[in-house]
Amino acid sequence: MLLLVAFLADAPALTVRSPPEQEAAIVPRDPRPPSTLVSGRAVAETVSNSSAARGEDLTLVVDHKTLNMTDDCVNETAKVAKRGAAHGTGAHAVPRSASASSGSAIRRLPLSQYTEAPSGGDKAGEEVAKGKEVGGSPDAETMEGMSASFSAVSSATMATQKPNLIFAMADQLRWDAVGYANPEFSGKSVQTPSLDRIASEGLSVEFSWSSTPTCTPARAGLLTGRRPWGHGMLGYGEVAPFYPQGSFPSILAAAGYQTMAIGKDHFGWNATTDAGINHGYEKTALYDGLGAWDKNSPHGWNGEFDDYDKWFQEEMPGKDPQATLDSPSDSAWNGWHGGAYVYDEKYHPTAWVGARAEAFLRAKPTSADKRPFLLKVSFHRPHSPYDPPQRLLDKVKADELPPMARCEPSVDGVAWCLRFRGNASLGDPTGCGDSREMWCGEALPTSDGVLGRRAYLASVAFVDEQVGRIHAALNETGLLRTTFLLWTADHGDGQGDMYHWRKGYPYEFSAHVPMLLRWPEEWAAQQPASARVALARGAVLRPPLVTELRDVFHTLLDAAGVASNASLVPAAGSSSRRAFDATDGKSMLCLLRDPSGATCDYAPNPGPWRTWLDLEHSTCYNNSNHWSALTDGATKYVFKAWDGVEQLFDLRDDPKETVDRAPDPMHAATLAKWRARMVAQFEAEQRGDGWVKGGKLVVRPTGLTYGPNYPGPTPIVEHVV
Repeated sequence: MLLLVAFLADAPALTVRSPPEQEAAIVPRDPRPPSTLVSGRAVAETVSNSSAARGEDLTLVVDHKTLNMTDDCVNETAKVAKRGAAHGTGAHAVPRSASASSGSAIRRLPLSQYTEAPSGGDKAGEEVAKGKEVGGSPDAETMEGMSASFSAVSSATMATQKPNLIFAMADQLRWDAVGYANPEFSGKSVQTPSLDRIASEGLSVEFSWSSTPTCTPARAGLLTGRRPWGHGMLGYGEVAPFYPQGSFPSILAAAGYQTMAIGKDHFGWNATTDAGINHGYEKTALYDGLGAWDKNSPHGWNGEFDDYDKWFQEEMPGKDPQATLDSPSDSAWNGWHGGAYVYDEKYHPTAWVGARAEAFLRAKPTSADKRPFLLKVSFHRPHSPYDPPQRLLDKVKADELPPMARCEPSVDGVAWCLRFRGNASLGDPTGCGDSREMWCGEALPTSDGVLGRRAYLASVAFVDEQVGRIHAALNETGLLRTTFLLWTADHGDGQGDMYHWRKGYPYEFSAHVPMLLRWPEEWAAQQPASARVALARGAVLRPPLVTELRDVFHTLLDAAGVASNASLVPAAGSSSRRAFDATDGKSMLCLLRDPSGATCDYAPNPGPWRTWLDLEHSTCYNNSNHWSALTDGATKYVFKAWDGVEQLFDLRDDPKETVDRAPDPMHAATLAKWRARMVAQFEAEQRGDGWVKGGKLVVRPTGLTYGPNYPGPTPIVEHVV
């Protein structure tokens, strides 16, 4: 197979951020008792084929009932799951094949390993410290040819204590909703002192992206360390129940790590065992934020009844955990409205995740389990519903909000974003307009839109407080000196920029995410002279070097010292089908050692650091929202697959993407260069004539959610025209 060539430009500029004053940087621990988490809808089938007419509604057949899919590729699948998952039902599905017309149902793999929820209350710390015992990882049992190599890890590998690993993230967190990246509003509407502190103590990346910026495909990239075409999820759908090449938690578990996940996994829910698919996490305490309050259903909940939901019902019997924004419907799960949390904030899912993460860390030094740990801490918020505590909502003033970005006319007089205002008479896409679940349009009345935006940033501040608890626990237990801390997000949030809401777009407000890496002092001191950290703490990595979620897998395995173990992670050039290529992820430890990106001896994917990235997303919300893109942090090229429209943005002079440069003859050469790069990518990946023909990009009115590299049968919902 041909490999794409990464273009190495001049060494990037580095900025060193001064550590803040200690008094200002330390976030006081919240003296209140531990809190809560929200529920989880099973991931339902998603549409991979779109209709042949612009703006035509997409429809699912679900147990012979139809659901309109126009509004939200995410929210509507949630409704499918809400109606059927609790009872083991689902959408009709057919396996992926060239002739997928048989209509045979998808075969679910048996999942004998699952987790049970810890009870909450005053025993929350004790419960999460013990965790929930499970069998082996589904990955370890199903991965072809890897079970033997998992047991072949030599005792010498674990002879020296490995560093601990914390992989922490927030759902739907914009890159500029953190203070260190948005100094103009830092300390005003943007209040993230804990994340700012981590940035000052480690490395922050100015331009990092989520290549397929919705919840599940982003997680596929995180789990596998591969580009979208490599892991097979090109749009919103189901994370595969296993990956033959291994997920990073399963590989680390095989290498002797204790693996624990707290918060949102969104890996899928097994309705038979009533548990989440764990992908190598030995213990989990889940809050996926899926499901709906239903007094007529078991537990008063329809859908994924996860650990938080169980805890909440023990603490607040008969109460609706999402009551804050549950009226007039359950639209708050992907809506733009906001409001103050109606219960004591100790019951909020954000506090529940923070409390359990803190408890795990404080219990670790005296735990009988002396293995190094991988702790995943995944916050559902600031994903909607935007429901922060009142005290934090009050701190975000309407007159201190960042202004919503608006487009300006190109040389042809067209302002590209105006078609998303929601004016159907002008041909604006279906789903735009004034509704609680709109994906584009103007939020009306204006006061509601302002409240939603205030609540979003206040939700970020609440997450940041939990990050402060985690940092304090690390510091006070001495674990900070032995633990890597990596922070990112699965995607951003439109927040009204260019009349967009939610996620799933190629634009910066959706695809650009934070990326922080704090390395432990003891690990740094142990590195040989040839591998010493060359960056000062507080450094900012700038283009032409850019990162993406696929790099998380590789960074964590490299930090654990297992990346060079070919029995666990195939080396570059290996004949194994599990081997990575140059377009997949790389270890960010390479950039700690050589900030120029010129050298990287990371065995699974060596060579110079990439200087541009691929992004794509199949049909979401509306048939017209179907695209592929490339970017290097200075330029972004977007190909609208629906109709072949191209966009070109200059991110250096126009970081908000206000002006589309594609119509400008002055940028014709740049446009041609990036178009050629996309053609080369698709040809190297052997995507076929449906993508490139005669050296030209092909219009693709029909979306493709699952590519040929998606493992096993793919869930494809019948499409009713």
